[in-house]
Amino acid sequence: MLKIIFLIHYGVPNFPPEISEIEAINKYYGGLIDEIKSLDVEHMDFIHLIYTGCVSSTGVGIVLLQDIIKSRLSKEFNFDETIKNDSMLNDSIKYWNNSEISKLNFTSIGLIIALTKTKLEKIVDVDYEIFFNNFY
Repeated sequence: MLKIIFLIHYGVPNFPPEISEIEAINKYYGGLIDEIKSLDVEHMDFIHLIYTGCVSSTGVGIVLLQDIIKSRLSKEFNFDETIKNDSMLNDSIKYWNNSEISKLNFTSIGLIIALTKTKLEKIVDVDYEIFFNNFY
């Protein structure tokens, strides 16, 4: 679960130029949301992540998926207009925003575990230092 949360927050869809931005977004984020749905996550799984110090909970605050996605798009892309007409993206956004996962923030421990997992699986190849500048 940490890996998927990491990829939603920090992953960047990287697709060939012939795929439009909205197709890339749907493929990337829709795929991650489908993975979350297949995990059969229960409330105790979230309690475990909090207890082990991997994440902290914002309580009632939500890290909105549309804000995460917007931060990765070009400034010219009209995201708000696009999501009105895209049911797949709307479904992904609604699922994320209504899940307990949207209320979790990484601690430095959780971030290093998730980053290490994605590096070992060769999903991302970034320097650890980039992320820890945010914590210190």
